[in-house]
Amino acid sequence: MNKSDVLLERRVPRDWDGIDAIREEVARSVAAGADEDTREAMGMVAAELLENAVKFGTARPEEIGLTLRLDGPDIELVVENGVDPGSPDLRSLLDRVAWCNAFASPEEAYMAALADVYAQPSARGGLGIVRIVYEGGCRVSCDASRPGLVSVTARRALVTGGGAS
Repeated sequence: MNKSDVLLERRVPRDWDGIDAIREEVARSVAAGADEDTREAMGMVAAELLENAVKFGTARPEEIGLTLRLDGPDIELVVENGVDPGSPDLRSLLDRVAWCNAFASPEEAYMAALADVYAQPSARGGLGIVRIVYEGGCRVSCDASRPGLVSVTARRALVTGGGAS
Protein backbone atom coordinates (compact mmCIF):
# COMPACT_ATOMS: atom_id res chain seq x y z
CA MET A 1 0.00 0.00 0.00
CA ASN A 2 1.27 3.48 -0.83
CA LYS A 3 1.90 5.96 1.96
CA SER A 4 -0.44 8.34 0.08
CA ASP A 5 -3.32 6.00 0.91
CA VAL A 6 -2.88 6.74 4.63
CA LEU A 7 -5.43 9.31 5.80
CA LEU A 8 -4.44 9.33 9.47
CA GLU A 9 -1.70 7.63 11.43
CA ARG A 10 -1.44 8.28 15.16
CA ARG A 11 0.03 7.00 18.36
CA VAL A 12 -2.71 7.40 20.93
CA PRO A 13 -2.01 7.59 24.67
CA ARG A 14 -3.43 4.67 26.64
CA ASP A 15 -6.08 6.67 28.49
CA TRP A 16 -9.79 7.37 28.28
CA ASP A 17 -9.53 11.15 28.02
CA GLY A 18 -8.54 11.42 24.37
CA ILE A 19 -10.87 8.86 22.82
CA ASP A 20 -13.64 11.31 21.92
CA ALA A 21 -11.18 13.71 20.25
CA ILE A 22 -9.71 10.83 18.20
CA ARG A 23 -13.24 9.71 17.22
CA GLU A 24 -13.87 13.20 15.84
CA GLU A 25 -10.47 13.32 14.12
CA VAL A 26 -11.13 9.99 12.40
CA ALA A 27 -14.56 11.16 11.24
CA ARG A 28 -13.01 14.34 9.76
CA SER A 29 -10.18 12.37 8.14
CA VAL A 30 -12.31 9.71 6.43
CA ALA A 31 -12.49 11.53 3.12
CA ALA A 32 -13.66 14.86 1.82
CA GLY A 33 -16.23 13.22 -0.43
CA ALA A 34 -17.45 10.51 1.97
CA ASP A 35 -21.07 10.52 2.99
CA GLU A 36 -22.03 11.48 6.53
CA ASP A 37 -22.97 7.90 7.52
CA THR A 38 -19.49 6.66 6.58
CA ARG A 39 -17.78 9.45 8.52
CA GLU A 40 -19.91 8.88 11.62
CA ALA A 41 -19.59 5.10 11.41
CA MET A 42 -15.79 5.19 11.20
CA GLY A 43 -15.65 7.63 14.12
CA MET A 44 -17.73 5.22 16.22
CA VAL A 45 -15.55 2.29 15.10
CA ALA A 46 -12.41 4.15 16.18
CA ALA A 47 -13.92 4.89 19.60
CA GLU A 48 -15.00 1.27 20.14
CA LEU A 49 -11.60 -0.13 19.15
CA LEU A 50 -9.73 2.40 21.28
CA GLU A 51 -11.96 1.70 24.29
CA ASN A 52 -11.20 -2.03 23.93
CA ALA A 53 -7.46 -1.30 23.63
CA VAL A 54 -7.47 0.84 26.77
CA LYS A 55 -9.67 -1.55 28.75
CA PHE A 56 -8.05 -4.85 27.79
CA GLY A 57 -4.55 -4.00 26.54
CA THR A 58 -1.32 -4.10 28.49
CA ALA A 59 0.75 -1.15 29.61
CA ARG A 60 3.43 -1.97 27.02
CA PRO A 61 3.58 -0.24 24.66
CA GLU A 62 2.17 2.80 26.44
CA GLU A 63 0.58 4.02 23.25
CA ILE A 64 -1.96 2.50 20.91
CA GLY A 65 -1.37 2.62 17.17
CA LEU A 66 -4.21 3.83 14.95
CA THR A 67 -4.09 3.89 11.16
CA LEU A 68 -6.89 5.00 8.84
CA ARG A 69 -6.35 4.38 5.14
CA LEU A 70 -8.03 3.94 1.81
CA ASP A 71 -7.64 0.51 0.27
CA GLY A 72 -9.25 0.36 -3.16
CA PRO A 73 -13.00 0.85 -2.74
CA ASP A 74 -12.77 0.39 1.05
CA ILE A 75 -11.78 2.44 4.03
CA GLU A 76 -9.82 0.57 6.67
CA LEU A 77 -9.13 1.35 10.32
CA VAL A 78 -6.46 -0.61 12.18
CA VAL A 79 -5.88 -0.35 15.93
CA GLU A 80 -2.82 -2.07 17.36
CA ASN A 81 -2.01 -2.44 21.02
CA GLY A 82 -0.01 -4.42 23.51
CA VAL A 83 -1.57 -7.56 24.91
CA ASP A 84 -0.55 -10.40 27.18
CA PRO A 85 -0.42 -13.45 24.86
CA GLY A 86 -1.99 -15.65 27.56
CA SER A 87 -4.71 -13.17 28.45
CA PRO A 88 -8.29 -14.42 28.55
CA ASP A 89 -9.21 -11.01 27.11
CA LEU A 90 -7.21 -11.79 23.96
CA ARG A 91 -8.90 -15.18 23.62
CA SER A 92 -12.27 -13.49 24.15
CA LEU A 93 -11.51 -10.94 21.41
CA LEU A 94 -10.42 -13.60 18.93
CA ASP A 95 -13.50 -15.68 19.74
CA ARG A 96 -15.86 -12.70 19.44
CA VAL A 97 -14.49 -11.69 16.03
CA ALA A 98 -14.83 -15.28 14.78
CA TRP A 99 -18.33 -15.48 16.29
CA CYS A 100 -19.44 -12.29 14.48
CA ASN A 101 -17.98 -13.49 11.19
CA ALA A 102 -19.86 -16.80 11.44
CA PHE A 103 -23.28 -15.15 11.00
CA ALA A 104 -24.94 -14.78 7.62
CA SER A 105 -25.54 -11.07 8.27
CA PRO A 106 -24.45 -8.36 10.70
CA GLU A 107 -28.06 -7.99 11.85
CA GLU A 108 -28.18 -11.65 12.89
CA ALA A 109 -24.98 -11.23 14.93
CA TYR A 110 -26.36 -8.09 16.57
CA MET A 111 -29.68 -9.70 17.51
CA ALA A 112 -27.89 -12.78 18.90
CA ALA A 113 -25.56 -10.58 20.96
CA LEU A 114 -28.49 -8.61 22.39
CA ALA A 115 -30.26 -11.86 23.25
CA ASP A 116 -27.12 -12.99 25.10
CA VAL A 117 -26.98 -9.73 27.06
CA TYR A 118 -30.62 -10.07 28.10
CA ALA A 119 -30.18 -13.74 29.00
CA GLN A 120 -27.01 -13.10 31.04
CA PRO A 121 -27.04 -9.46 32.19
CA SER A 122 -23.99 -9.99 34.41
CA ALA A 123 -21.92 -11.44 31.58
CA ARG A 124 -18.91 -9.46 30.44
CA GLY A 125 -19.39 -7.13 27.42
CA GLY A 126 -18.63 -8.08 23.87
CA LEU A 127 -21.07 -5.65 22.26
CA GLY A 128 -18.36 -3.31 20.97
CA ILE A 129 -17.17 -5.64 18.22
CA VAL A 130 -20.78 -6.45 17.32
CA ARG A 131 -21.57 -2.71 17.08
CA ILE A 132 -18.61 -2.29 14.72
CA VAL A 133 -19.98 -5.05 12.49
CA TYR A 134 -23.64 -4.04 12.59
CA GLU A 135 -23.81 -0.28 13.21
CA GLY A 136 -20.44 0.46 11.61
CA GLY A 137 -21.09 -1.74 8.59
CA CYS A 138 -17.57 -3.17 8.87
CA ARG A 139 -15.93 -6.50 8.29
CA VAL A 140 -13.66 -7.17 11.25
CA SER A 141 -10.50 -9.23 11.50
CA CYS A 142 -7.98 -9.71 14.25
CA ASP A 143 -4.28 -10.59 14.11
CA ALA A 144 -2.44 -11.80 17.21
CA SER A 145 0.45 -13.48 15.37
CA ARG A 146 3.08 -11.13 16.81
CA PRO A 147 3.81 -11.93 20.47
CA GLY A 148 2.62 -9.17 22.76
CA LEU A 149 0.67 -7.29 20.08
CA VAL A 150 -2.82 -7.53 18.67
CA SER A 151 -4.25 -5.59 15.76
CA VAL A 152 -7.92 -5.31 14.94
CA THR A 153 -8.90 -4.23 11.44
CA ALA A 154 -12.33 -2.85 10.53
CA ARG A 155 -13.12 -2.35 6.81
CA ARG A 156 -16.14 -0.95 5.07
CA ALA A 157 -17.00 0.24 1.62
CA LEU A 158 -16.25 3.92 1.17
CA VAL A 159 -19.53 5.55 0.25
CA THR A 160 -19.13 8.99 -1.28
CA GLY A 161 -21.38 11.97 -1.75
CA GLY A 162 -24.30 13.31 0.23
CA GLY A 163 -24.23 14.89 3.66
CA ALA A 164 -22.39 17.91 4.96
CA SER A 165 -18.66 17.84 5.71
